[in-house]
Amino acid sequence: MKGGEPINFKDDKNLQRCPRFMEELGDIDNHQGNIQLLQAYKRFTNADTGKVVLDKDPRLVECVSLLKRDFPDAKIINIYRDPRDVIASKKKASWSSGRSLLNYLVSSRVQLGDAKKADKMEWQYSIKYEDLISKPEMHIKQICNYLGLDYSADMLDHTKAAKMLVQEDEVNWKKETLKPINRSNTSKWLHSLTPLEALCSTYNDHQFIKKHDYNAKVPNATMKQKLFAFFIVSVSIVAAGSYRLIRNYKYWKARK
Repeated sequence: MKGGEPINFKDDKNLQRCPRFMEELGDIDNHQGNIQLLQAYKRFTNADTGKVVLDKDPRLVECVSLLKRDFPDAKIINIYRDPRDVIASKKKASWSSGRSLLNYLVSSRVQLGDAKKADKMEWQYSIKYEDLISKPEMHIKQICNYLGLDYSADMLDHTKAAKMLVQEDEVNWKKETLKPINRSNTSKWLHSLTPLEALCSTYNDHQFIKKHDYNAKVPNATMKQKLFAFFIVSVSIVAAGSYRLIRNYKYWKARK
């Protein structure tokens, strides 16, 4: 698309779920697209509608400093999960399936590292996914208290909202959201990942796995696979460092 031409958001399936935000967007000039998009989002989130705007995007953990600058009153809920189950989920998702194992490892290393830094901020609430699904009522009440919202038992029935939000091309990997809370939806990686994939994820995020008491034992792993996994993770460490340098430079320019 040539610079100066308006950006058409009408075909964006994700934005179509939120028609009020679509109205705020209108036609955005490519020359100042990022600035105008941010202004439209601020108008959308600050509108006096009596509703709280929730933006669910794992990659937001990579730019918490920018969020703090542009949305000082925002509150972050960080739901963390066994990183091996995250990879197992990504392998199913239409938007991330088919990517390389290295891609998954670098993403996990970067985002868990950023989440660890953000966890020290008072405006973030962290909760373990496995705890949330095992005792949903207790934890949702705590989240409501953190957000200053009144708790309702209807919050435990998410299926109605899921039917409105989940699109046809997402059903394959979001089908669990259309069902009642599955309290056993844990350790899926044991059956979804190969021993090599599981080893790589375990080595890549071993500090996180140990800190949060996840089982670090990978069954049926050979010595050859363990050595190869160490090599792959060493590449992941270098790639994650390079990614952070490039990303931080872009965010530094954005802050100016």
